[in-house]
Amino acid sequence: MQGKELLDRLYDYVTGDEDARVCKDIPTSACHHQPRNFFAYLVANLLNKVADEISSAKLILPWLLGTLGAPLAFTGFLVRRGMRNN
Repeated sequence: MQGKELLDRLYDYVTGDEDARVCKDIPTSACHHQPRNFFAYLVANLLNKVADEISSAKLILPWLLGTLGAPLAFTGFLVRRGMRNN
C-alpha cells in the first residue's frame, strides 16, 4: 500500500484540498478513488497535448516535404506562409 499512500500524499500536496471538501458531493466509495482519477486525468490530458503538437501541420508538413525530396523552396514557402498568419 506504499504506492497508494504516496499517491494520496502527492494529491493532498498538489490540490491542497481537505478530504471533507473534496468528498462532500460524491459517495464515500468514490472518494477513495479521487487521487488516482485525478492523476489519470492529468496524465491523459498531458499526453493528448503532446500528441496534438506532434501531429500538428507545422511539424508534419515540412517533415513530409523533406522525406519526399521536395525542393527546399516549398518548405520555405511553408515557413513564410506561417509567419504571415501569426
